[in-house]
Amino acid sequence: MGSQQMVDENCASADRSGIGTLSAEEEQTIAQLAEVYSRKMLVPCTACKYCMPCPAGVNIPQNFAILNNTSMGSGGMMRWITKRGYRRLTGDKNKVDKENPNGNASLCVRCNQCVEHCPQGIAIPDELEKVHAILGKREPIDKYYS
Repeated sequence: MGSQQMVDENCASADRSGIGTLSAEEEQTIAQLAEVYSRKMLVPCTACKYCMPCPAGVNIPQNFAILNNTSMGSGGMMRWITKRGYRRLTGDKNKVDKENPNGNASLCVRCNQCVEHCPQGIAIPDELEKVHAILGKREPIDKYYS
């Protein structure tokens, strides 16, 4: 939350919610959607950015978001648009913007600084390697994730 207004709005929303406000059918629908979503979510990154900044200039959360969005997309056009996001990140260490990280997963040097800070316990260098294999080398997702 970035302002007092956001805090107030969130508190007001919380006051209107609570146990017993949803019907059993609504709760079942939410549980089913959460299950589908979690199956499609390949890397459980919440984009908290605790892993940042990456010394090599990799935009770690963006790389994971692109991979997750690729797995969520079903249509060819949507998948193409998502993968284009990976191509827009640079794979050239000389073109990395350290102030606004724009590096793709191929630039990871496996320094492991990010791993120490990840509250989700993601093996970030290993996952970035998969991201590049899938989005950079165009290997099939199911080779890495079942």
